[in-house]
Amino acid sequence: MPHMTCQNVKQSFAASASTRFYHPAELRDLAWAAEYTRRCKASIRLYGKRHGVAWLVRGRTVVSAPALQMLLSGDHAALERWRRGDVTHPDVRAYYDCLNIPLPATASTAG
Repeated sequence: MPHMTCQNVKQSFAASASTRFYHPAELRDLAWAAEYTRRCKASIRLYGKRHGVAWLVRGRTVVSAPALQMLLSGDHAALERWRRGDVTHPDVRAYYDCLNIPLPATASTAG
């Protein structure tokens, strides 16, 4: 993989698009994510592109806090469920609960 500079991370991220639905309550801005992870903003953009946990919304990078925590925890099973939109699964729901983020209103909380 070529060395990623800030500029080509931005270009690469802008060219990618995630189709996963996100709920506004779970989104955090790039500065929050960088501080939370103690990584630079360029790294967060790269994680967002590589793992589908961030999006460009009105020209700004936003990150799903629960998905980012799954990624940091190495919980790939929960992250995959989250990507499929299965936020009611106990493994996924635990991240929302831990971060005090309500489940999306459209998510069924039954069984």
